[in-house]
Amino acid sequence: MAASTRTWLILAVAGFVVLIHGAWWGFGDQMVARGVFADGDSYTRLIRAERLLQTGDWLDVSIPRANAPHGTSVHWTRPFDVVLLALALPLLPALGLKGALYWAGVVVSPLLHVVLGAVLAWTAVPLLGRAGAAVAGAVTAAQAGVLSFSLVGRADHHMMFACLAALATGCLIRSFAEADGGARAAVSAGLVIAAGLWIGPEFLVFMALVLAVAGLPWLAGEAGAGRRNVGLAGGLATGLVVAVLLERLPGGFLDISYDRVSVVHLGLALLLLLFWGVVHRVEMRLPSITLRTAVALAGAAGLLLTMHLVFPNFLGNPLVADADPAIGPIFAHISEYRPVTDVARFLVYFGSALFAGPWLVWRLTGGRGEGHLWSWLLLAAGLVLFTGMAMAWLRWCLYAALFLSIVLADVVVAADEGLSRRFRFPARVPAKVLVMLALAVGPLALGSGLLHAKKTPEERAAAREEACPIRLLAPLLGESPRTIVASANFGPELMYRTPHRVVATVHHRNIAGILDGHRILNGTDDAASRALAEVRGVDLVLLCPETSNDTYFLIGDADGSLYRRLVSGPSPDWLRPRALPADLAAKFRLFEVVATP
Repeated sequence: MAASTRTWLILAVAGFVVLIHGAWWGFGDQMVARGVFADGDSYTRLIRAERLLQTGDWLDVSIPRANAPHGTSVHWTRPFDVVLLALALPLLPALGLKGALYWAGVVVSPLLHVVLGAVLAWTAVPLLGRAGAAVAGAVTAAQAGVLSFSLVGRADHHMMFACLAALATGCLIRSFAEADGGARAAVSAGLVIAAGLWIGPEFLVFMALVLAVAGLPWLAGEAGAGRRNVGLAGGLATGLVVAVLLERLPGGFLDISYDRVSVVHLGLALLLLLFWGVVHRVEMRLPSITLRTAVALAGAAGLLLTMHLVFPNFLGNPLVADADPAIGPIFAHISEYRPVTDVARFLVYFGSALFAGPWLVWRLTGGRGEGHLWSWLLLAAGLVLFTGMAMAWLRWCLYAALFLSIVLADVVVAADEGLSRRFRFPARVPAKVLVMLALAVGPLALGSGLLHAKKTPEERAAAREEACPIRLLAPLLGESPRTIVASANFGPELMYRTPHRVVATVHHRNIAGILDGHRILNGTDDAASRALAEVRGVDLVLLCPETSNDTYFLIGDADGSLYRRLVSGPSPDWLRPRALPADLAAKFRLFEVVATP
């Protein structure tokens, strides 16, 4: 592809994505207009970045004012902090640190979506050509799975995962297309996957998908496939050495951590490299698919057993490996951890698969892969895997949307060509517009309409209001640092807007704080609740009744729970109600702990 053509392709895709986000910001946004972010993680991200800039301590991942009075840490790594600070630094002279970080947080995810659109277009060129690739990049702006993580006011690393997954997919597609196994492109794919693991352990799932599909050509006896897998594992191991060194520096290189890039992940990569290095040297002695399958299964079993013996918690969920089981029902109330259980949400997030699924089957049968069988199989496997996972746990919808965008673009291009053959100008213009809209946004529009129709007028009005405006309450909480028990959803924003400490935040490393906050408010024994509040040094108790933020306080509660008594009254003697302005009193209940005589 000529450099000028490639530039225009990237600019066209970027321009379309910018247009969609600009339209949303201008007409649909209800967060940034109020000066708020999408969730607690966004506030924690800004607190981390500000703390890094102030202390200069690269290794310090603590959040001292959370899990009061002990403090806690988060498992996030530094790459996203660097991106935030890079966006904020040019704004510092005009806006100051707080303002610069705020606006960096506002725009970071839309900007990463622009990058994603360009990267996905590059990824799809070998399969779809220039026109189809441009459609693939642009159609990400019509995927709810992408938009839900990329709109203004979401300062989080999810879109970095998306960019790296798209880039690794593009590298592997190019490796599949090279007759000699494409080792150089495979090494690049391994390096990109290592970068994804540096950002977070959820990339292990994408890595497993890539490794599984990359192993299939070797099972089939394809020339160069062993070399490709050596390159993939070598790139992965090399990238992880660099990531662990940069994240932990030499002093912490051998520290074991499952939820943050460490020697655990490097050990896995080295075992993969050892396996493929040996197999590549002896593959000529493995002429049949039966022998190769037996070797692959034995290698996988040996790898998993070794990892289990050396790192016992590797096969568990790295975010809750040692967690108290009591946290399960509480985490179930987090929206991105919920399953998709109704037709409307299925249409919103995965409706395009109704077109893409049958098309993929057609592509994979009858020799229609056009020399890209393994690449189309990778897209099909990714779409099936991540759609299935997202049906149970919505956060995976982002990955499903990436694969869906490429396949849907192929459908769109084929439909366009078919309409051009069937209709003459100008009749084909409205036909194309209708068909393209139906393919690109039809299921999303239908699902959104169904969701809107299911809401009562009261629910629609409530959705337009700010349920719990912490930003308005924060100035009334005072400037002298105090400790607050409140919903874990409020913890990060309270720390961002005030000098206060909080007990609970929605982070798996602060499960103790979440559970203690729940025990204090869910308890029926005043003495036990008060004793635990004293241990935590609690000064204020903040409630936002009848909202989803406080729902988890009612899990397993009895009629006499402290939470219910604080809402309906009267409050116990050790908690004194604080008066609030009428507009805030309609939403919040604030109580001050009475000092023990």
